[in-house]
Amino acid sequence: MLGNTSSFSETIEFRSFLTDMDLIDLPVLGRKFTWVHPNGISISRIDRVLVSNDWLSFVCKPDVVDIASHEKLKGLKATIKSWHRETYGVLDDKILKLISEISVLDIKGELTGLSEHETGRRKQLFSGMWHLKRSKESSIVQRSRARWLKEGDTNSSFFHACVKSRRNRNSILALRTKQGWIESPIDIRRAVVSFFRNHFSSVEWQRPNLDGISFSTLSLEENQMLTSPFQLEEIENVIVESDGNKSPGPDGFNFAFVKSFWNLFKGEVRLLFDQFHGTARLPQSFSSYFVMIIPKIRSPSSLGDFRPISLLGCLYKIIAKVLTTRLARVMNRLVEPTQSAFLKGRNLVDG
Repeated sequence: MLGNTSSFSETIEFRSFLTDMDLIDLPVLGRKFTWVHPNGISISRIDRVLVSNDWLSFVCKPDVVDIASHEKLKGLKATIKSWHRETYGVLDDKILKLISEISVLDIKGELTGLSEHETGRRKQLFSGMWHLKRSKESSIVQRSRARWLKEGDTNSSFFHACVKSRRNRNSILALRTKQGWIESPIDIRRAVVSFFRNHFSSVEWQRPNLDGISFSTLSLEENQMLTSPFQLEEIENVIVESDGNKSPGPDGFNFAFVKSFWNLFKGEVRLLFDQFHGTARLPQSFSSYFVMIIPKIRSPSSLGDFRPISLLGCLYKIIAKVLTTRLARVMNRLVEPTQSAFLKGRNLVDG
């Protein structure tokens, strides 16, 4: 029998406390111990309950069984379901009932107008309806996650249905162009490339002349801060704050990989930063990226319904984030107070 060790004085002090509080150990039905280690040597009683004599005489059958429950949340499932039925009932029926009451008030408002009490009642109904809708959405999300945890990685029909559904969502089966609808994969690829090449092609335009306009300038200390050699600490801070679940770029690595193996190649990254600081140039491969198009609406039909995003490599992002962090320290001094957007602490409504 193995267990936690404690000093003799601590044991005496604890026993005195139990005596003073008139507490006793809840009796156990069956064996003396409730847990056995897989090695078959270590045994312990890990579930202990201290109660008073009054409580013991009041509660019926308070005994603790000799098998410790390691599935306590699972045991609550039936109770939680019962509570959910009593508290929320059938959400769809309750939502429809509230919508019906709101419709009655709306019709009355169109005909004769609503009193102050009825207007307040309508607001309460709307608030209740949206509360139930949010509860329903939350319940759906929780059930979907629970099912995914249970069946997501198994070779089941549910898993294959999820894969098929995702493939269909990520596929463009047809597009509407100026020439009409196209369905051939080759024609769709050509249309996508042509559309975004024209969309992002540079157009020459006459830039405004800024001669004679004075701008805010940085101090010598601020300039030295911006141009000083990069420190490993500021690089690591950027990596820690980056989201590890973002989609990877052409190199196939995301920040989760960088964080996990940072100690392995942080020396190489530091060398890259030193070279960039000395030459002010990056390898051409750093500007390579994947362009993904994300639907802006539920059922996109033309390329104007898609928004392009670029998936850059992690090293490019690290350099960009470090430079941005440095610039953020001086931007409030450089930007005039009349500009109210895109600055920390300023809002569009402040302009």
